[in-house]
Amino acid sequence: MKKLLYIFLLLCVVGSGDDLYGQKRRSRNNLTPVDIKAKRTRPVSVGDSTGYAMVGDVVLYHNGTVITCDSVVRYSERRMSCFGKVIIKKEDTYIYGNRVEYNRDRGEARIFSPLIKVRNKDATL
Repeated sequence: MKKLLYIFLLLCVVGSGDDLYGQKRRSRNNLTPVDIKAKRTRPVSVGDSTGYAMVGDVVLYHNGTVITCDSVVRYSERRMSCFGKVIIKKEDTYIYGNRVEYNRDRGEARIFSPLIKVRNKDATL
């Protein structure tokens, strides 16, 4: 069941396609960027480098997938953690949890919560 959930998350978060605005935007390596909006952003020390903490009604857009949460720590362009009331939405599918670890290099998002809820128009898991 856990493996099936990871595959489902991988398809939802990393799936190819246009972004929310219908434009094909490409950055280096032909990957679309992850767009993030938040009320407040500030730099934070992460080991020997600098990341960014984003707080307050955070919304991430990537390849047609929308992730909303309370806060994000963005370690790099390719790795971030989402915290608090995380909702992942792709088309008519919603995934609810407490924390998400997103690693674009591995092409996966791992969601953590005592209870993970997956819902679409036909069923709720």
